[in-house]
Amino acid sequence: MINFTLEELMVMASRKAEEADLKVNAVNGHLTIFKFTTHWKIYPGTPDLDGGKGRKEIRELQGFDTLEEALKDYILRD
Repeated sequence: MINFTLEELMVMASRKAEEADLKVNAVNGHLTIFKFTTHWKIYPGTPDLDGGKGRKEIRELQGFDTLEEALKDYILRD
């Protein structure tokens, strides 16, 4: 993959979230970035952490060593 700056990756990820919103009207253009002790995760939308469903979805996401890697994965994810 071509090397992009963090700012460019953020713009691409934001656009993807907005495009997803247009397709299903469910994400509302939101993109949630998680920094855990050992890794980063990107979640499309706002997870339901109170109801438990979102916690399971976050747990199942792959973690990445850097924010850049997590953003690249999100951008390329189907």
